[in-house]
Amino acid sequence: MPEDVTGYMQHISSIVPSLDPVIRQYVQEGLGSFQREMFFSAAVMLGAASEKEIYLVGGSLVSALKNPTAQTQLTNLLNGRSLYGLLNSVGNHVASCKKPQNVFDGAQIHLISLLGSIRVQRNDAVHPNTANVDEDSVRLSYGAFPHALQKAEALRKWFAQNPGSV
Repeated sequence: MPEDVTGYMQHISSIVPSLDPVIRQYVQEGLGSFQREMFFSAAVMLGAASEKEIYLVGGSLVSALKNPTAQTQLTNLLNGRSLYGLLNSVGNHVASCKKPQNVFDGAQIHLISLLGSIRVQRNDAVHPNTANVDEDSVRLSYGAFPHALQKAEALRKWFAQNPGSV
């Protein structure tokens, strides 16, 4: 539960032992905002943590790609900071992977939809025309985030250990 900052951080550290320090800081600050009922801030921090993870996954995917054109396209998306394009590209490449099943089974749908929804929620929080974030939606996002992060880290690790295999 995001109300328990210490317990939440212990849980996320136990399932993702090599948690990126930037992601850790975003999550901790977001949880602090949540505790103070600053739900816009909490949504923004979780969105930023999600974006950081997507960029990390994309970065590890580059070397796992067999096709040099695909590598260049993905590198351009990473350097161009096109989150929407990056989400689509990572999703498409993950969808093309079938083995090992424990790493890729359901990863595309679960990971991309979850991180995409967090991105949308973060955009909803900072866009002046919508500015619509509530406690329940932020709580649900924080509840789902650790397992999405765990799946993303499994993908990132697999990509890094299997260059030229996608």
